[in-house]
Amino acid sequence: MKRAALVLLTVLMSGQAQAQSKIGTTIGQFLRIEPGARHAGMGNAGVGLAGGVEAVYFNTGAIGLPESAEIQFTHSLWFADISYDYAAVLLPAGGGNLFASITSLKSGDIDVR
Repeated sequence: MKRAALVLLTVLMSGQAQAQSKIGTTIGQFLRIEPGARHAGMGNAGVGLAGGVEAVYFNTGAIGLPESAEIQFTHSLWFADISYDYAAVLLPAGGGNLFASITSLKSGDIDVR
């Protein structure tokens, strides 16, 4: 009897779990902006591409592939005075590589009333 009541309660409450499905869908949307034109032109299919500092944005396993130092800078101007900046550097170090990147999304001045 307890098991049947627990199953019934679980089924009835599962609708409540879906009631707030849109929560958190707008935060971090800048992470969907591609820093490289090659991957953006391929419809975000960067996971399958190997090599290059821009491949690391989609696939962190690509850090070990390049054998020389690489650097990437991206600056994109968007509508409404929004700018997107991305910088990445990959350096060979001993038996592996070091990678560092920074992403910035600036919205310009926002009038407060």
